Amino acid sequence: MSTIVDMIVGVTTVSFSSNQELLDLLKARGLKVKVNPFGRRLTPKELTEFLKDCDSAIIGLDKINSSVLEKCPRLKLISKYGVGLDNIDFEACENHDVKVTYPAGVNKRSVSEMALSMMLGLARNIYSTSLELKEGNWNKSGGFEISGKTIGIIGFGNIGSDLAKILGPFKVKILANDIDPKAFEGAPKYVYPSSKDEIFQSCDVISVHTPLTQKTENLINRSNIHLLKEGVILINTARGGIFNENDVLQALKGSKIGGLGIDAYVQEPPASNDLISL
Repeated sequence: MSTIVDMIVGVTTVSFSSNQELLDLLKARGLKVKVNPFGRRLTPKELTEFLKDCDSAIIGLDKINSSVLEKCPRLKLISKYGVGLDNIDFEACENHDVKVTYPAGVNKRSVSEMALSMMLGLARNIYSTSLELKEGNWNKSGGFEISGKTIGIIGFGNIGSDLAKILGPFKVKILANDIDPKAFEGAPKYVYPSSKDEIFQSCDVISVHTPLTQKTENLINRSNIHLLKEGVILINTARGGIFNENDVLQALKGSKIGGLGIDAYVQEPPASNDLISL
């Protein structure tokens, strides 16, 4: 068993690895720190090679499962940096006597603010007209206000409910969906529990805040895009794969979708230049 003095902490997440203040906090506690040297998410092979001599790990979206843990026998503690736990196989961790810690809701305001900024930027054409201006085109099309609009929130946990709170001053109507009915306890009076189809058909803006599961993968796809309001704005700051990227790409080109804000891709960095170039 390693002591605190010689314990090795493997930091796989890029944002933590590049934050000297956070790294210094670990080192100040006498820990030996090993950081991600690639500046990107590790491949499965790189991940096991990186963690095989570590006693603990601070991970991001890296997939932790039996195949990883079998090759990393020293690993006894995993700490999730960020939110969402769908990349961790808890049963495998228990079988390998690996403890998992995570700070529930720690960055909810950070994510909800990003979702709000995407809504405002897309609704008011800030992104598109700014890019046009750089090309010498003077486009004063100001888009529309989100004030008074109907906003859909799918996934009403820590982040979804926080987004609802900061949308309050905009006097919006929020249709929200969650698999847990208790999620709406204490929700603001302008939040209405709704089905996904009701959200698809009625909302001017839809923001998704769910984990990636078999039930949420391709949640918005070719089979239900026709239900969406013409010109709807879609926001995904949750997980890549919740939107079918090819299907929303085609809907963007056809103007069925009026704007798309994404902070999570199936492949990161994103592989589809067709999508990110729009």
